[in-house]
Amino acid sequence: MMAKAVGAWDNARKFIDRDGSVVTRYQEIILHAGPGKTGSTSIQKNCHKYRELLAAEGIVYPGFDLNGRHLINHSDAITGSICDPPTKHGMGWRQKADADPEGARAQLRAQWEPLLEAPRGNKLILSGESVAEYSDEDLQKLRQELEAHCDRLRVLAFIRSPQSSLESILQQRVKGGLAVTKESILGVVRKRYERLKRNFPTQLEVINFHQAADHPRGLVGFFMHYCGLPEALIPDDDFSSSNERISLEAFGIMYALNHRYPRRKTNLHGVQRAPHDLRPLKFLPGQPFQIEGFTSSRLGRKIDSEGRWLERELGFKFPRVQRRELQPQWQEETLESLEGAALKLKEPALRLAVADHLEAEASRLKWRRLQTAATLAYVGSLLRRELSDKQLKERREELSEFPVVLANLEADALPWYKDQLVEAYPFIKLLLPIRRLLVGARARDPSASAPTDSGD
Repeated sequence: MMAKAVGAWDNARKFIDRDGSVVTRYQEIILHAGPGKTGSTSIQKNCHKYRELLAAEGIVYPGFDLNGRHLINHSDAITGSICDPPTKHGMGWRQKADADPEGARAQLRAQWEPLLEAPRGNKLILSGESVAEYSDEDLQKLRQELEAHCDRLRVLAFIRSPQSSLESILQQRVKGGLAVTKESILGVVRKRYERLKRNFPTQLEVINFHQAADHPRGLVGFFMHYCGLPEALIPDDDFSSSNERISLEAFGIMYALNHRYPRRKTNLHGVQRAPHDLRPLKFLPGQPFQIEGFTSSRLGRKIDSEGRWLERELGFKFPRVQRRELQPQWQEETLESLEGAALKLKEPALRLAVADHLEAEASRLKWRRLQTAATLAYVGSLLRRELSDKQLKERREELSEFPVVLANLEADALPWYKDQLVEAYPFIKLLLPIRRLLVGARARDPSASAPTDSGD
């Protein structure tokens, strides 16, 4: 039969190369191993979106089906096909496969094996950032299986500076429900690189993430061209990142919730966590997340040392990371959206934990930013009132400090929410005479002024 520009299918669904021969093994298998927070999601979404364009050039970007979901990020498909147990690296939790791990493996292997044994093109791209987290044993199994089905195995890894990776990795893990600390991220970029280098000594191709992101067609355009798509065929599309940075306030709430109810310790706290259960907080407005006081900290010095080691090892330079000057948290835009975001959390225990966090923040701010503190306390009280009487009895912690705060406020220091706050805490009314005495004392002695909310 006539061959197309790159290849075609015969009646038995075998791929025919341009010279008329049946393709029985891939010329190349390209394993994109991330690592995480180097634009993998954008690469995967766009390779899937333009899979027909890639296929016309003999480049296969597959999808996998598992438990009714179509997977275009291959992390869980590779994990389920290769690793033991198949639910490693969060795969079981994300894909709800913990109840039947072998059933999940069977579903994936039924797609994995034909994909390798009956090539659909000359090149196969597999993209999964979890690969960089595999054990040496699992990486060796993966390498052996892929090399058995191709003439050449290429492993691509985009390396990003540890300084710019730190905050992205932190927020990714916090959004995923993990109880992490800043210190736990130390050395992650170096360990991922060393793990891949150890197991793919001749196959690994390290790419400077920052230079790739500066490609005229962006990171995705760079990746497609690097994998063999002619530059003239790269789509004229917006390849912007799919993972937006969350706000500083959202990070703080998620961090507190995960340390109260860590995802992997349900047997200890009894709260059933679910994938994306913190998603409503992701859209809480505020200044983008950034580690406060990072540059001069011990953590900053250690991350800087890791960056210098990688520069020496890899032979390229990372760009300098610019730090923003942070404003006080809990500005008006954030406060206005706070209640609505928290009420969208489906798990009542999480909403109650948000109330606890807001009241702890209010206690921290009460003498420096009284207006903000009272607002946080009020929103916390609203979240509690949304819960049932039974839930309130289980974890009710009434404020004990805010009546004193109110007693020290000027009459106009609380705006519209003053009456609602008094309604939420009726015993505050008992302290209003004390407040009037304090106001009178300040009127007689102007030097005895109340603290102001200068941070707002």
